[in-house]
Amino acid sequence: DRDGILLDAAMVISSLKLKCSELGARADHKGSCNISITVEVRNVAELNNVKNRLAAIKGVRRVRRGHH
Repeated sequence: DRDGILLDAAMVISSLKLKCSELGARADHKGSCNISITVEVRNVAELNNVKNRLAAIKGVRRVRRGHH
């Protein structure tokens, strides 16, 4: 967890002009945070691009696809 990490994630989504229907974060007692983002993508290539851009954010340890 670091100051601004949620903003950085939101900026990635915004810069890619993706439709975001959910964005939230929850800190845990270990000093980490979990960020959940729901976006609409057109195809697997776009999904992989989003994952790669989010993974490049300083402090991000893992990006995974969830199921909705």
